[in-house]
Amino acid sequence: MDPAVFMGGEFNPYTLGYYLGYPPSSPEAAKQGRKLLELYGVLPSRDTVANCPSCRSLLHTVRDSERFGWRYCCENHVKRLRFSPLLNTFLSKVRLRGEMTTDKVLKLIQMWCDRQPLIKVLQYLHLSAESAVYWYGHCREIACAIAWHDYIPIGGDKDVVEVHDSLLFKKQLNVRGRKTYKHIRLVGGISRVTKKRFALVVPSDIMSSDKLLPILHQCIDDKSYVCTSNSPAYEECEKIFNGHGWTDDFVYPPKGQSPMWMPTGRFSRECLDLKWSRPPSTPELQPFRISVQNMKRAWRDLKSLTKSSFVEEHLDAYLGEWLYRKNVLGEIEGEKEKFERFLRDRRRVYPGVGKKAMRVRYEDIMDCDCHECQPNGN
Repeated sequence: MDPAVFMGGEFNPYTLGYYLGYPPSSPEAAKQGRKLLELYGVLPSRDTVANCPSCRSLLHTVRDSERFGWRYCCENHVKRLRFSPLLNTFLSKVRLRGEMTTDKVLKLIQMWCDRQPLIKVLQYLHLSAESAVYWYGHCREIACAIAWHDYIPIGGDKDVVEVHDSLLFKKQLNVRGRKTYKHIRLVGGISRVTKKRFALVVPSDIMSSDKLLPILHQCIDDKSYVCTSNSPAYEECEKIFNGHGWTDDFVYPPKGQSPMWMPTGRFSRECLDLKWSRPPSTPELQPFRISVQNMKRAWRDLKSLTKSSFVEEHLDAYLGEWLYRKNVLGEIEGEKEKFERFLRDRRRVYPGVGKKAMRVRYEDIMDCDCHECQPNGN
């Protein structure tokens, strides 16, 4: 079956298995999987244009016994350098024979997009635990790269961003009210209008205005109104944002009491207290409350994701996956559309021969030199 025809119809795990064919890992199933990966540019075909990594000249294709039966060749070099078509792709270091074949790669991607647990991957694809963990981690790496590369400061005019910090694995306060010494501190924010968010691991000594405000300034739009806790680290937020309200982790004013009244048009409808039914003193005012409850609920969602299978050194990757699912895939409806988006994002992170891959860390978003940010530099 033609992969374009297949993707134009209904998509689910059963139709994907029907398209790939039976038995799994057979040469026919691997061939069908390779065709689908070539359709989205995850793997190059012989028609894919590429440039030489060293001299930037146009590469030609020649027949070769390696992998797919062909390679790229640069005729400008005396030795006619040859490059594997899998160079700088996400399959560059993977053996596509034996346990892992292209049809299993596609099934695993579909299961990752559907948030299937690893135990089901082991049972359904008959993979070893090491292979399943590695491939899920690889998907998480791609999600992290796209989440930060495409990140746009949240908030904006008429929007409210709730900012809050939390501790991972340790309670924020012990029984005597003193902060714990060993912990992982997170700082994050969420928009009340778009529900987009950010979260970062920060050093425990960063909770001061001179260190924390530059991070918030980079992640939040200057036109936003910011709601924070009453920590001294947030005292100077009003200097860089369009308003600042603080509370002691509860709603202020408390529910049941009269809310704060803001001029009509100051905030979007999603930012207001829509449950307040009493009319204002003047029709030009709207009810508003300061709270960080949305961000506290977001922390609970993140901690449920990292509750079981979590390794501390991989925390940045887990945060990137969480942001990718909420900010990117959360705006896409449909299983097929999410699957297609992830395949295209794989191609963006690992663009192939002669192009520079994307970086993964948050620290690199300001000076990214990938093939999209600096196309002439690759």
